[in-house]
Amino acid sequence: MRNNRSLYIDTEALSSLALVQAGLISPVDKLMNAQEAKEVDETQRYKGIPFPFSFVLA
Repeated sequence: MRNNRSLYIDTEALSSLALVQAGLISPVDKLMNAQEAKEVDETQRYKGIPFPFSFVLA
């Protein structure tokens, strides 16, 4: 298996990350891990605040 050291991030993903960095998708301050994403998908809440979708890069 060959290790690939590059990561391609499209414009949409880059824009989403810029919104997080600017604090515009509060309370999100980073990409969610699997457990956080599952909890948001099940409860529609993140850090106790209503949040309609998990925030991950697919």
